[in-house]
Amino acid sequence: MSNATFFIFYVTTLSTQRVPLRRLLRELRVPLITNYLALLPLAYLIAVIFDRIGVFGVALFLLPLMVARVSFQRYVDMYQMFLGTIRALAVALEAKDRYTYGHADRVARLSVEIGKRLGMSDHELEILQYAAILHDIGKIGIRDEVLNKPGRYTPEEFEEMKRHPVIGARIVASVKALEQGADWIRHHHERYDGTGYPDGLKGEEIPLGARIIAVADAFDAMLYDRPYKAGRPLPEVIEEFKRSSGTHFDPKVVDVLLELIQDPRRAAELTRPPELSFIEFVGTLNGPVAVPSARQEAAAADEPRP
Repeated sequence: MSNATFFIFYVTTLSTQRVPLRRLLRELRVPLITNYLALLPLAYLIAVIFDRIGVFGVALFLLPLMVARVSFQRYVDMYQMFLGTIRALAVALEAKDRYTYGHADRVARLSVEIGKRLGMSDHELEILQYAAILHDIGKIGIRDEVLNKPGRYTPEEFEEMKRHPVIGARIVASVKALEQGADWIRHHHERYDGTGYPDGLKGEEIPLGARIIAVADAFDAMLYDRPYKAGRPLPEVIEEFKRSSGTHFDPKVVDVLLELIQDPRRAAELTRPPELSFIEFVGTLNGPVAVPSARQEAAAADEPRP
């Protein structure tokens, strides 16, 4: 019924826009066929029940289906609310730090692509996406004068900045479904050789999700400008990753990144700046700001400053 309604709606509305019927059928063919094939066993079962028991049997059979449908819809609504909360947290951070426009979105997209190549399960990829979006959420607990400082950090300021993975993990861990992601957020500034923070983990001790986010975060950081450093051309970024593979970053993750960005179109897709409307929206939350150029629309992650 829903597919029939959907089809009629498109025919009546798109016909006024002169959309060819053949194109419409081509677009709807796969979901329609899949849906109807999935419903065939259920339709056969209802027909058998009607033949053997009658209308009363069909009514008894459909009642639990209706309850299940309502329950599933509630689950979908809660899931959408969950996603909305995550996005709201990310926007809250980007409103606080005007140099991170779109950073979380790009890091999340790149992290998921790397995770797919490394064979992570669908559930792990979902958690990875959430964790990557929220990897810098702990910066909410960092003073604005430190977060947006245009010059070098003092040792005291850098120690304060190093607290943000711990703060972020504490925030995210309060959501039971994201406990694993909270661990990845805590460790996304660890280094493969054990010289990172906050816990000085080394090699395989660092969770895979954290190693992936570390590479995606640093990649985006190197490409885009911050108040204290200019973004670097892609060839320089590639060379830096080759030098840092095995010391700063997991070599396996770096190899996947370099493979992904070999295709110029793929590299452009994974590093594209945020939409102009989103930049302007977040900018208004911080007061009037000039819209930066394409290479200045987003900022790097908080690497130690020279």
